[in-house]
Amino acid sequence: MNRPDIQQLYRAHHGWMKNLLVRKLRCPEDAADLAQDAFERLLRKPLSFDNVMGGRHYLSRIAHSLCIDLWRRRQIEQAYMESLALLAPECIPDVAEQQVIIDVIVKVDQLLSRLPRKIKRTFIAVQIEGLTYQQVAERDKISIGSVKNYLAQAIVRLTSFREEHHLD
Repeated sequence: MNRPDIQQLYRAHHGWMKNLLVRKLRCPEDAADLAQDAFERLLRKPLSFDNVMGGRHYLSRIAHSLCIDLWRRRQIEQAYMESLALLAPECIPDVAEQQVIIDVIVKVDQLLSRLPRKIKRTFIAVQIEGLTYQQVAERDKISIGSVKNYLAQAIVRLTSFREEHHLD
């Protein structure tokens, strides 16, 4: 899809998309932001559609994905704020640092969410919970070789995803 086609798609569907997002989110400001994000995605990764309805279908899938990302981010923010409430006031980072931390947590969550369940569970157990390969093998009733294999797969997939999406 070339730039004039994206402009045509924008003119034809921006209002529809914003209304769709308002219904899903119940917040016109968030809806406007996500509608813009959806069209920005099209500018970064142009696609071609057989007809106007194909574009609308694709945009609705983007809208759904953006809503899920927004809701997940808010869950992460809420959990982070709840964890901050348990800290002594002098240990709480300033607001700018909090946003950086939340952004990092969201990126890690996005990366981990793309892993198959067994691989993700093994990766988290070793890298975050600090379990040994033996402990993970016993807990999950798998061999130590499987633990090593899952970790290797996780590292390859996470590295590949990070490189593809320019996440640093």
